[in-house]
Amino acid sequence: MELLKLNRLMSIPFIFNCFGKLFMQNLRQLFLFGSLLSCASLSYASPPQTVISLSPLALFQHADVIVKTIIILLVLASILSWIVWLGKNLELRKQRRLLLESTQNIISIPHITQTVQLSDFAASQIFKVAQDEFKNIEHYSIVIDSAVKERAVARIERITETEKHRLSMGVSILATIGAIAPFVGLFGTVWGIMHSFVSIAQSNVTNLSIVAPGIAEALFATALGLFAAIPSVILYNHIVRLINHHALLLANSSTAVLCLLSSDLEQLHRNQTLKSTSTINKVHVG
Repeated sequence: MELLKLNRLMSIPFIFNCFGKLFMQNLRQLFLFGSLLSCASLSYASPPQTVISLSPLALFQHADVIVKTIIILLVLASILSWIVWLGKNLELRKQRRLLLESTQNIISIPHITQTVQLSDFAASQIFKVAQDEFKNIEHYSIVIDSAVKERAVARIERITETEKHRLSMGVSILATIGAIAPFVGLFGTVWGIMHSFVSIAQSNVTNLSIVAPGIAEALFATALGLFAAIPSVILYNHIVRLINHHALLLANSSTAVLCLLSSDLEQLHRNQTLKSTSTINKVHVG
């Protein structure tokens, strides 16, 4: 009888039935444990993160009033630097063309006393100085060439320096923007970071999402300062090179004028020597 019960207990359907009951009980416990975990994860889930836009317009709109003011000033400074560069570039190109034409006209004449049309103002002033110096001593009986040349050179140097100063007017704006724009942007960065830390202190939440927008806006001010400063320095150097090149062309024109003056002085001195010689010969003959 006991052997029959043992054989029934060890039968395959009975074994599968026992394992099935155990599996269903464990499966219900697993589902219950999973539902508890999901509830706990939902109860302790972090709040959704705010998406921070890095576009310049979005950073400007969310910036502080002081940072907005600095951004506007830097944008205006950048626009001003490009306007100054464009204006000076066009002016220097026009002056260069006029100066080259005037220099060619000066070279084409044989004597300083001749009348010539010069379109460049500085070149015409230089030519007038040399012409006046020659006319002042044209009827002198004794002429000291070195004194005449020294006076002409001194006056021509003043005209050249005045022309360089006139062409350099407004260029200091580029140098000023290139020098102070990074520091203005740095001030906006410091102010924005300080404002972000104040926001942390007021909210009592040490979360990166609180401080990150302010820091991004502050760093945008620094980037804008560099954006205004770097082109200004490059444009300033370009304008200075153009002014130096124009000064070199003006020096060429001055050299042509002085060569004409020296040639006419030499001819005048030769004529005076011939007159003196002829006068002495007449006296001896008489």
